[in-house]
Amino acid sequence: MVEYQELEDHQLIHWIALAEKEALEALYGRYSSSVFSLAMYMLKQEALAEEVTQDIFLNIWLKASSYKSDRGAPRAWIMSVAHHK
Repeated sequence: MVEYQELEDHQLIHWIALAEKEALEALYGRYSSSVFSLAMYMLKQEALAEEVTQDIFLNIWLKASSYKSDRGAPRAWIMSVAHHK
């Protein structure tokens, strides 16, 4: 059994691309507050920022297979997904 909490971000994204829900939960635990903060900064509405945060992690779930580690750090990719939402 994989211990997702112990994996590095790029490894979590790999497992997310393989449809491992627990990997997404681990990544969400690491980045949801940063993504929410960005959404709040941009939207200035808490309820909307919460909804957008959920949508962003859905996009991460759907786009995980498009992540290319040679193009940048996982955090940068995650925040890019957030910024373009």
